Amino acid sequence: MRHLDAEGEDGGEIEQSLSDAMGRLQTTAAKIAGVLAVASMADDEDLSSVKVEEGDVLAGIAFAEHALAEVKSLATSGGGMPSDRYAERVLDWLRRNGGGAHPPNTLMDKMKADGMDAKRRWEVVEQLHQDGRVEILEERTAGRPRLVVKLS
Repeated sequence: MRHLDAEGEDGGEIEQSLSDAMGRLQTTAAKIAGVLAVASMADDEDLSSVKVEEGDVLAGIAFAEHALAEVKSLATSGGGMPSDRYAERVLDWLRRNGGGAHPPNTLMDKMKADGMDAKRRWEVVEQLHQDGRVEILEERTAGRPRLVVKLS
């Protein structure tokens, strides 16, 4: 499965997602091998005598390789990346809340995302700004100015 490890070493978001998936799939391949070994037992065979054969391992690896290819296909077709899903959630939240100006800390508190820290979430908002989908404005207050985010 070393060639699966190489899939995730290039860096970047897609490669990182693939690397994460590949790590989980390696474990899944081993579990599948065990399940296949148990499934091929005779009814009267003792579980302690089960042996995972080479064919079971190869079938588990084949499944992992197929699943990784599917994950890669989904990731590269767009919309499957965590940042894309987070961007859509931000836009939906802004729409549901009137589209008006909201401070970034409110947005960050309301819109958490597994595997994405606040810095990465803010980068997604900045990308939405660069794409012209949201505006990031400086709002004057009685004290120091603050940033706000609103729909474009």
